[in-house]
Amino acid sequence: MGVFNAAPDSGRYHKYIELDPSVQYSGDLSIPSNTNVYINGYGAFIFGRSESFSILVGANSNLDIQNCVLVGGHAGIVLDIGASGTINNNTMTGFGYAGFWAWLGYTHTATYVWSNIITNSLFGLFCTDLVPDYVDFNDIYDIDSIGRALYCPG
Repeated sequence: MGVFNAAPDSGRYHKYIELDPSVQYSGDLSIPSNTNVYINGYGAFIFGRSESFSILVGANSNLDIQNCVLVGGHAGIVLDIGASGTINNNTMTGFGYAGFWAWLGYTHTATYVWSNIITNSLFGLFCTDLVPDYVDFNDIYDIDSIGRALYCPG
């Protein structure tokens, strides 16, 4: 995502991104390890590629994202080892695997997933090992894996 490379920092965040809702964004974003990122979509659409992650949050990185519409790909927002963030007020739809996925030995860090709409995926929220610190008020429906809208053992 060219927007990511051009984004300025803003004190707490290495990349501070405000998207234009009149623009449709495409491609995938891989946030490098140890990077703090803020994204406010203001309702902008972000289209992922069919066999990849829309947003991959690298090890020990933080993503605070709100007001985005993520469409298509293998998974919407994926947290790598030790990654964290606040994921709120987004819509995630049309993923081959999961709208939100914490994977690869996910460790217990400050992660908050609330007030999102997740639909049309195999899993809504999928957590490999531990449940994020706060998961609530998410509307998860039209999930292919019946009974697995929220699969977070631990």
